[in-house]
Amino acid sequence: LGLQGDSGFRVRIDPLQDQAPTVYLQGVERQKAILPEETLEFEVLSEDDFGVKECGIEWRGELTGARGSSPAQGEMKLAAGGPETRRLSHNTPFSPAAIGIGPQKLTVRAYAEDYLPGRGRVYSEPVILYVLTRDEHAQMLKGKFDRLLGELEDLARRERNQFEENQRLERLEGAELQNDPNRARLKSQQEQENDNTHRMDELSKNMEQLFKDAARNKDIDKQTLKNMAAAQQSMKELAAQDMPKVEGKLSDSQDQRDTSEQAKQDV
Repeated sequence: LGLQGDSGFRVRIDPLQDQAPTVYLQGVERQKAILPEETLEFEVLSEDDFGVKECGIEWRGELTGARGSSPAQGEMKLAAGGPETRRLSHNTPFSPAAIGIGPQKLTVRAYAEDYLPGRGRVYSEPVILYVLTRDEHAQMLKGKFDRLLGELEDLARRERNQFEENQRLERLEGAELQNDPNRARLKSQQEQENDNTHRMDELSKNMEQLFKDAARNKDIDKQTLKNMAAAQQSMKELAAQDMPKVEGKLSDSQDQRDTSEQAKQDV
């Protein structure tokens, strides 16, 4: 029939080196202060090109100040993989008091192992936990609260300066407000008010987090918590309502389509 076989072919096989696994400790800040009885939730995630054998966490303590106990040291296996398990993850709660760890500086790392003989463990970036007594925790929060109040006082001074400049602009006639130098002053006021609004919003969020942290410490009195909550609510209202209204009016007063009377009214 005149049939002939197909042409042959060659196969090239290139060996690949077994790469080290990767491992991450996710869902927790790189540095955090907690009380011994608190529980952190985080995820350990490990991956390998051939197979993850196991993953877990290790911790090592460091005493700070005049503490009598010994520094903590230990590990916890979290999950077992297999020769073909390329991805392994585990969500775990971590409470220092539950495993006998008292107040100290604690370095926590996730680890992973693969099946390559002799490689050993591969580690994640560390997380630093400052395990504090209730008194140390309260002092830390007081320092943060004082810094936030200092930032708030600085912002109040800026807002007072803004207000005084707005009053000077208010005394101008409508036609004066529409000349180029005064439009530039209005523009500058608007931009500074916008900056103040963003700073107030950030202060409000920081105060909210501070309040949540303080609520975890039962040694902090209720009146202090009440003062924090009131300050946070005031900041939130200023950032969300009052200050944007001022910025909006300053923006409206620059509209070149408005009459001089409308510009005066906006200011």
